[in-house]
Amino acid sequence: MPTLVKFDVRQLPELTVAGRAVRVRMADEMDDPVSELWSRCHGDGTIDELDTLDRFDDAHVGWMGDFDAKTQSFVYLAGVLLAPGATVPDGLDVRRIDPCRAAVGWVQGWPDELVPNAQELTETAMAETGLRTDDTAGWAMELYSRPRWDTPAANGEVVLDFYVPCQERGGAQA
Repeated sequence: MPTLVKFDVRQLPELTVAGRAVRVRMADEMDDPVSELWSRCHGDGTIDELDTLDRFDDAHVGWMGDFDAKTQSFVYLAGVLLAPGATVPDGLDVRRIDPCRAAVGWVQGWPDELVPNAQELTETAMAETGLRTDDTAGWAMELYSRPRWDTPAANGEVVLDFYVPCQERGGAQA
């Protein structure tokens, strides 16, 4: 079972997420468009192109947002965080992240167990420290940080960083 091994709150500058996006219907448990998207991005040269850009850090990200209550779906964007002011090549899907405070949970476990549990573990730690999700931001993000994600422990476990925009329970930005 995944465990939260570190929790922190970071101030993020305005950032750009660039990559390739797919809409995910939450009812489609049997269909996994996210894994297919990552495979396509690795196979078609998208990841190689993204790795040459002026980046905020060297991690790959899975940005989730643009939730549609009517269709019970959201956009998943496989990509990278670009440095402020970086040029975005034509043809990439782009989302902006406004400056904000973000709760960051480092969740350790087997890769296939992390994604389904990372948000819940991070939000539990947020609640325990007097924070709540800033729903006005409209996103959450998996950050596949090097070397935590790329270098498994002896038992095969890795660490996924999970970002959630946050604010104090009373509503003020954290």
